[in-house]
Amino acid sequence: MQASPFSGRILTALAGAAIAVFALSFFLAARGGGENGIGNVVRPSTYSHSAIGHAGLYETLKRLGFNVARDRGGASGGTGSGDVSIMAEPDPLFLAGDHALRASLARDLLLVLPKWRGTRADDRPDWIGAIEPLPPDAALAAIRLVDGKAEVLRDKPAGPWTVDELGAAPRFSGTVQLLKSPNITPILASADGILLGKVENANRRIFVLSDPEPIENHGLALAGNPGFVVAMIEAVSDRGEDRIVFDEAVHGIAGAPESPLTLLVTFPYSVLTLQALVAIALLLGATMARFGPPETAPPALRFGKAALIANAAALLDYAGHQEHVLRRHARITLADAGRQLHAPASLDGPGLAAWLDRIGAARGVGLRASDIIARIDALPGGARGLTGLFTAVRDLHRWKGDILDGSAAHPLRH
Repeated sequence: MQASPFSGRILTALAGAAIAVFALSFFLAARGGGENGIGNVVRPSTYSHSAIGHAGLYETLKRLGFNVARDRGGASGGTGSGDVSIMAEPDPLFLAGDHALRASLARDLLLVLPKWRGTRADDRPDWIGAIEPLPPDAALAAIRLVDGKAEVLRDKPAGPWTVDELGAAPRFSGTVQLLKSPNITPILASADGILLGKVENANRRIFVLSDPEPIENHGLALAGNPGFVVAMIEAVSDRGEDRIVFDEAVHGIAGAPESPLTLLVTFPYSVLTLQALVAIALLLGATMARFGPPETAPPALRFGKAALIANAAALLDYAGHQEHVLRRHARITLADAGRQLHAPASLDGPGLAAWLDRIGAARGVGLRASDIIARIDALPGGARGLTGLFTAVRDLHRWKGDILDGSAAHPLRH
């Protein structure tokens, strides 16, 4: 029977580590506390401190003593019978049937229509780099939750307000988005349309704010808007007696699922689950071949010219013949240059070098073979001269390339 590739102690440690990580992941998932989508600061939510965010509104109401809370689709308890639900600038991507049902069931509802879409700044991730208006269909989809006959009017002037039941008119930095509908009773309106209106049927009250600028962070900085917001919230919540719950599920912000198994198949964690399964499959495919017969060991000696040359070079290096090889290489390099340039056969050593120097001078070669050979001869033997010997042989190789370069264009003439 073949022995296991792992010892018993290593297998025990690996199994224990895997079980511990698995148990820890379930423990952290069961504790919850995570919130999806909060990091997206370009959405107009109460978690966003960007220009179109609502964090300023949430904190202002909280400091003024209003009972405010957030609803993340049931993860934090949702809204009760005595609560006022605020759907502020719902994202069209999340206006599914569930939110339509929640809007229809809310006893008191403040619906703020969407208007802007922002993109994150490159240098400041918590700021908005650019802003553009949403298409009118986005606001129309939101008002259709409570009124099927309403119309959305864009680029209307801000005032003068012909109807003002609050006594606190807001200010705008530009044009205004307004509403027109026979089903909406105006609370604050101009001749062009309704800015703040109310729909009452049975025991429900639905308030609609057509333009979100007064409640956004940048809008709260305009004079008069804080007073308008407080007056509007008091009108919606019976002078501030009701709990005010901001619906953050309409911005894609949701609490962590209660079941760890549900978390594994819930977007975006389902992407990680899929990646983990693919990684496990690739790991098994790459490693299962190891659990079998041992692979055949490569031969101790390789065959072929390349292997023979490599073995010879290794033996010479091991025996310490580097100096002999380099000096021999220098003589061969000089002789080969003379042969290619048709030097007289009687020349050798210094004579051949001098003859080649004359040829090199005629061809404009900067290096001189005589100087390089003299350096080689002057170097001490043994390990002390190896560095200089290697440098001299390298220069001789460069000289050979220079003197032979262009020999076809300038043939030697005797």
